[in-house]
Amino acid sequence: MQATPQPVHEAAAGHAEEINALGSRAFGVSWSLAFPRPGNLHSTITQSPRNGWAFTVTLDDNNQVTGFAVIKPHMGEGHVMHESVWCELAFVAIADTHRGHGLGTDLVADARRRALAAGRLGMMATIQTKSVDWYSRLGWRIGDHSHALVIPDVRTRRYGPMVWIHQSRMTHPRWAWTRLDSARPVTAWTSRGGHVAQRDLLAELAAQEAWT
Repeated sequence: MQATPQPVHEAAAGHAEEINALGSRAFGVSWSLAFPRPGNLHSTITQSPRNGWAFTVTLDDNNQVTGFAVIKPHMGEGHVMHESVWCELAFVAIADTHRGHGLGTDLVADARRRALAAGRLGMMATIQTKSVDWYSRLGWRIGDHSHALVIPDVRTRRYGPMVWIHQSRMTHPRWAWTRLDSARPVTAWTSRGGHVAQRDLLAELAAQEAWT
């Protein structure tokens, strides 16, 4: 086992089988819902430069996948993919044999850099309760159980400015979010029932409009 953190690489289609095996072990039903059929993951990785997704991996000395992260565009109601100042850190997983060496931290830091370079200003994630402390140490803001995530979003391809309300999920019951650019600090809220004052939402949309 390699004892030091490994550089983060862009995933290749040839990594799909190893990523799929690790994702299935780590996330179970959440993973199978995201990539339900053979070939889904392979094709998504292949098309990622065009569809706005990003797959990254850490590799051991034998070029075997020891961890991975998946970034995808923010998806709104009805899974309509659109341009956004936000994106989603959909999955982060580390092989059991390589935990404790900072690989997850490296993958998240790399995901943040990639998202900012792509023009995103905020990143969200659904996380398991056991991951709350880890995300908190990385500076993410965590929502309570059963709270919705409310995201004002000035830049959408189809609808223009929107406010998206994402309800909590059974498999990943906590929302987390983080800002990517301290000079352009987007804001989201975790709120029971998704209720946020209208003046706060309008102020956030106006701020985003000034930055984009």
